[in-house]
Amino acid sequence: MNPTKEFWDKCFAKKEFVYGIKLNVFFRSEIDKIKNKDKALFPFEGEGRNASFAAQLGWEAGAFDFSESGKQKL
Repeated sequence: MNPTKEFWDKCFAKKEFVYGIKLNVFFRSEIDKIKNKDKALFPFEGEGRNASFAAQLGWEAGAFDFSESGKQKL
């Protein structure tokens, strides 16, 4: 097993969100600048806070992460 995957699975398995539920400040400032909302891919998205936010704004948001517990939490 990849030690990095094991590390993130353990982190994301906790009940609380590792990075909280508030949106990444930089991401928030940049997504508002994009006029044509269409599709967005979020690699290594962990618990999915940014992809979820983009979807709520009307984006067709896809996300992936190698952490199974992160994907389950999303």
